[in-house]
Amino acid sequence: MIARYLHRSFFKAFFLSSTLLLLAFNGVAQKKLPYTLLWQISGKGLSKPSYLFGSLVLKDSRGFNFSDSVFKAIEASTAFVTEEHPDSAANNLFYLINQSSANTASVLPKTYSLTTLDPKQTAAKAYLYGIARTLNKKILALDGATKNQAVDESAEDVVEAVEEDEQNALQEEMESILTAYQNGNLDEVWKKIQYYYEEDETSAGNVKELFNRISKLLATEQVFGVFNFPALTGNEGLVALFKNAGYTVRPVDASFTAVGQGYVVDLGKMQRYTYQDQQANYSVSFPSAPLSSAGNRSAIKTYHDPLNGVIYTSTSLYTGPLTGFTSAQYADSALANYLRLSKMELVKKNPINKFGASILEVTLKGEHKHAKTWLLHTNGTFYSFTAEHKLDLLTDPYIDLFFNSIQISEPKAITSSDWIDYKHKIGAFSIKILYSPKK
Repeated sequence: MIARYLHRSFFKAFFLSSTLLLLAFNGVAQKKLPYTLLWQISGKGLSKPSYLFGSLVLKDSRGFNFSDSVFKAIEASTAFVTEEHPDSAANNLFYLINQSSANTASVLPKTYSLTTLDPKQTAAKAYLYGIARTLNKKILALDGATKNQAVDESAEDVVEAVEEDEQNALQEEMESILTAYQNGNLDEVWKKIQYYYEEDETSAGNVKELFNRISKLLATEQVFGVFNFPALTGNEGLVALFKNAGYTVRPVDASFTAVGQGYVVDLGKMQRYTYQDQQANYSVSFPSAPLSSAGNRSAIKTYHDPLNGVIYTSTSLYTGPLTGFTSAQYADSALANYLRLSKMELVKKNPINKFGASILEVTLKGEHKHAKTWLLHTNGTFYSFTAEHKLDLLTDPYIDLFFNSIQISEPKAITSSDWIDYKHKIGAFSIKILYSPKK
């Protein structure tokens, strides 16, 4: 339920692109209804409480004055839980939002850093994820529990297409919804927006599956779960389901002091993931686990950072010993072919030596991105390591963590103990091979 389809297309686009995730902020003291954005789950054998937080997928910078209880609940928990893992970059709403907002030069502060995250430059749910990562909490996903498709439409195009009186009505309706969410009462927000949600997207079956998966996690983790608020509300929502299952569920009171200022997103403090490729004999450190893909005879690892928008890629291609080329000439040829086929422009080329090999370090510039790449050929294998970003931030020290972590080792001699027995039941054959085959 990271995003839902709204009943009318113009409202759908306006709603999802006019604000990000609006949380209760100053002025909460004036509300009359109880604060119900954050819920505590306890009892039924739980040694420590877990938490559910109701989010609203909106696009408004006013949503970053979090209550003290939100930060304290994240710190007290062992796992940050969402429907979809923020690192699933291919279908990641966090990443899509960040690419359209945090990477626009006109809105960035002059001292923009890839290491520290400005709340105004990202989605609020991504910001909470960043707080959890900074505190080195586990990041867990309940993929498949609910439908999870973002609406990709332009609010400007939609607003231009409707009549002026409809625009005014939409604006008034949005302000009403934002005011209700600002006051921190989920039931009140749901009353105002319920009409616009597709019926199948709020089905009891989806929420029940979400409940089952969270329940299993409670046996081993203290959960801080962030879910689209309709999943929490109503007689068939998560709050009611946990109560009916015998847990003690209560809303956590909100207070707004300077406590939140002590919590910042600091990518430099986050645990990194070291990827090791035993077949290609190299290792490299990514901010988190990369995605795998395969090219034409090449193995590719890619990580899209949902917090600062940097895209990291490592590629290895076994060629065997070079004939008629030196390693440096091979790298030059690979660069020339890439420039010919792409729309990138060569900015700088710098040969360096490492691992006993000649590395071609290049800086590239395209219409919508900047890239820094290492190209090298050694041990019968061609390697490329790349970091790219929409802005020219490739000299940021945070980028160096990726390149400085690269290690390439000599191939080890194969012994009889390295071979494994592979049996194919359907084909009724067995064979000794070095690595388990990919299916």
